[in-house]
Amino acid sequence: RNNITALIPPDEYPRGLSVGCAGAEAIMLGNKGYKIVGVDVNPADVEVTRNKGFEAFRMDAHDLHFPNESFDCAFTHHCFEHLHIPWLGVLELWGVMKPDGLLLFVVPPFNGEKSGINQAQGMHESHSSCLHEEQWKAIFVRFGFELVSDHILGDPKVSGHMAMLFRRQAFEDTIPNCRFFMSERLRI
Repeated sequence: RNNITALIPPDEYPRGLSVGCAGAEAIMLGNKGYKIVGVDVNPADVEVTRNKGFEAFRMDAHDLHFPNESFDCAFTHHCFEHLHIPWLGVLELWGVMKPDGLLLFVVPPFNGEKSGINQAQGMHESHSSCLHEEQWKAIFVRFGFELVSDHILGDPKVSGHMAMLFRRQAFEDTIPNCRFFMSERLRI
């Protein structure tokens, strides 16, 4: 959190989307200089964000109701592991971000056999997507993002976070990876 403005300078990427992390995360980002918009399915987090003077909406990451190319940057912090269809959330992010926009993506680390869904010793009961780092990278690259860095936090087993920085590619650079899905998102 302390280094976030070094990774994504708010003067270069001013308008940001905080996905699934309204409340404390959106407020922290807004206080660091981003013109932040928070979205979350939890109405209490949305209300807290609004009460602190920041824009926030109750919205599902699978269906972001913003015009295409609205945001310079986006942040997800422990959100995508809760999505039932993570690739659809990635596609929505691609659609609402501007070309060359930066995305800070943070999820819990994959812990091998302990990462199963709803296991007594495994991940949280609400985690739907227990993916390995390489699987997350593959989804983002397939849907029009370029990996900038995957070594932001050091050892994820120590920090409890797996963090990656992605750059949203332009449409023409994305077409070879996923022509059908990108053209459909632009029609929405």
